[in-house]
Amino acid sequence: MKQKIYLIDWIDSVSNPGWKNGDGLNPPLAQCQTVGFYVSESEEALTVALNRGETNCYSPYGDLISIPKVAIKRKRILK
Repeated sequence: MKQKIYLIDWIDSVSNPGWKNGDGLNPPLAQCQTVGFYVSESEEALTVALNRGETNCYSPYGDLISIPKVAIKRKRILK
């Protein structure tokens, strides 16, 4: 089964727990990369699976991630 595999560069939220003074009040966003098998796409998000089972498998996808399109900086199909 030929299927699209994406490399996605995206940004994510960052938490900075604990009490802070002037330092560390604006932590940088997390720069992320995800590689996954194309599952679906909506107006709001691109969903990929980090794992894929055999073609006739009852549940062919594992470890899904839906990345909001507003967070995607770049995506490309791997060959």
